[in-house]
Amino acid sequence: MGRRQIAIVQDVDIVEQSYSPFLKLDVMPFEKVRLVAGAGATSSAIGCTRRRHDRQRPQRPRHAGAAQRQASLTLGPWVNTEFLANFGTGFHSNDARAVIAAPTLDALPTAPATNSG
Repeated sequence: MGRRQIAIVQDVDIVEQSYSPFLKLDVMPFEKVRLVAGAGATSSAIGCTRRRHDRQRPQRPRHAGAAQRQASLTLGPWVNTEFLANFGTGFHSNDARAVIAAPTLDALPTAPATNSG
């Protein structure tokens, strides 16, 4: 038995643009102390055109912005070990189709910084 399409949930064309400048400062005030701090901003625009029966209906574009702040302090190394403390905020982008379908959904919700050290 072959596959059959039951329904179309969304039939859209989406254009998504994002710009994210970020500044980082890396300072080593003492031999075994390193401080890294950064700040940035992200601007995102999502444009959507819904297609129904070969007619296209553009929707109002959604714009979102998010600020990012991050800092980390590294102490060491001592006996091949470093101690790291970090703080930060960032964002993750939601799927553009979900943002268009649910206008109350935040396009760039805040996400905690992850420790990659």
